[in-house]
Amino acid sequence: MTKVTIKDVAREAGVSISTVSNALNDVDVLTPETKSHVLKVAKRMNYVPNLNGKLLKTGKTKMLGFFTTSVTGPYFYILVESMARECERLGYGLNVFVTKDKQVIMSNILGRRVDGVVIYEELKIDENDIVSMEKDKIKAVFLDRVIENETMGSVIFDSYVSRL
Repeated sequence: MTKVTIKDVAREAGVSISTVSNALNDVDVLTPETKSHVLKVAKRMNYVPNLNGKLLKTGKTKMLGFFTTSVTGPYFYILVESMARECERLGYGLNVFVTKDKQVIMSNILGRRVDGVVIYEELKIDENDIVSMEKDKIKAVFLDRVIENETMGSVIFDSYVSRL
């Protein structure tokens, strides 16, 4: 079974590709009847948007990344669960990266595979990495490391108190 494309939906609905795009992206240039018709055809055909195409167009992934070396410990489950719920509430997804490989971390961050990052300090992101992230205006929150600049901030907590 082949994947249904936006071209397939346009052909089936008898409209242009741009009309389908406008209907799917809720651009307010179509009549309600046209929009409804296109959305019904897309649903009937089980059309699933290509997220890579959307990323190219908008430059946004609607994903945040949490980078850590481990998810063990008394509070990681609560932390990840809370971050995921808040991301979902705001229309984002959360990718959890568990790795000690700084190359993997920095390529994901600087490669814009996520719109923003939460970094657990154990990863040893150094000053050169911070400068690169700052230069690229990467939005980041560091856990247990004080960093404050235009696009970065910190959350510092007392692990001892958190366990009580």
